Amino acid sequence: MNTKSSSKYNFLLIYFRFRLLPLIFVLSFQILVANAQPLSLANALELCLKKHPEIIAADLAILQSQQQAKAAAALQNPEITFTNPTGDFYTIGVSQAFQLPTVYKTQKKLAKQQIAIQTAQKQVTQAQISLMLRIAYLQAQFAQAQVELYRTTDSIYQKIVENTTRQFEAGQITALAKTYAAAEYGKIHNQLITAQAEVKHTLTVLVVYTGLAEIKAVEPLVIPDTAISLPPDAQQYPPDSASLQYHPIIKLHAQNIKLANWQKKLAKKQALPGFSIGYLNPSDKNTSIQNRFSLGLSVPLWWRQYKNNIQAATTQIAIAQQQSAAAQTELEIAQLQIKTQLQQSANELNYYLSSGNQNAAELATMATRFFMAGETDALVYLQTLRDAFAIKVAFLQSINNYQQANLQWQYFLLKSEQ
Repeated sequence: MNTKSSSKYNFLLIYFRFRLLPLIFVLSFQILVANAQPLSLANALELCLKKHPEIIAADLAILQSQQQAKAAAALQNPEITFTNPTGDFYTIGVSQAFQLPTVYKTQKKLAKQQIAIQTAQKQVTQAQISLMLRIAYLQAQFAQAQVELYRTTDSIYQKIVENTTRQFEAGQITALAKTYAAAEYGKIHNQLITAQAEVKHTLTVLVVYTGLAEIKAVEPLVIPDTAISLPPDAQQYPPDSASLQYHPIIKLHAQNIKLANWQKKLAKKQALPGFSIGYLNPSDKNTSIQNRFSLGLSVPLWWRQYKNNIQAATTQIAIAQQQSAAAQTELEIAQLQIKTQLQQSANELNYYLSSGNQNAAELATMATRFFMAGETDALVYLQTLRDAFAIKVAFLQSINNYQQANLQWQYFLLKSEQ
């Protein structure tokens, strides 16, 4: 076989490797994953939600509210007196002030509501951390997929550089084609190094989230092969905002409104009279009644201060309601934005699934056929391979964009456990 036919034979082998790039990519990644014992998303979530400081802090806040609830109906300290009623001797007395039972009952209800708020806050924290973890896991999957794509392509371009060098030495191609091949290989190799660094970074982020000493790999990114459809709940435009009423953030604001209502009830109860019971020693040692008792009534004469407290509690209810409405509005706007991103990323991904990937394959096919027939030179062939590879890179990016938008969309469909 002469030098010219041998070079074209080598390019033909490169072409077939390029056409089989998706299969090579999948097989090599499966081997990598099998050897690395990848961390699953379920295990990552379990470890993260168990060890994350914000979750632990949320549990402690619930415990604190439970501890405070036990002291919600605490009595005032008793008053002990040491008096000299007659000027002849001193005597000791004791009295205990009480509020009406409805005050203590309302205080207990208020304390229970504080527990409900901390529980709702924990659900909000869990939802937000879960979303961050899922996105971090997806980025690790995407980074791994990029490495395998660039690694396979790097191997192909390395062979191309070797072949173009031999062709140049044989006088079959120009120095421009040889230099261009080397430049393209350098670019691909640099992208491979960058992708490898990104894998290390994303896995380190997961180490921080999970508390594991080391994570070697995560499960492979799912590569769809057929057109995707939007989830049924994402097909309506604009999206149905009614579902947001079950979102943990909205539920948290609903609990805040309940708390404000209980605070108003307590302010009203505290404006009611109280009473006290006391015991006094006799004022005269020679009296026939040795034990004396006192009964007192606290009268809320300073009504203005109680009125102001009730008005402030009423204002707090209005504040809580407006904060809830503001949160609803923010969620609706964010949901609408994510819905648009989900639709756009789905359209982009479906383009590659329906025609983009096929176009890349046809580019490689025609470029190779024309090059083998001598109808085009090596430079055009290399440029066409570059364009075909760029489509594959964009396809991988479109998968990542869609999956990330879908994760954020699912966040808006969360329902509080309460």
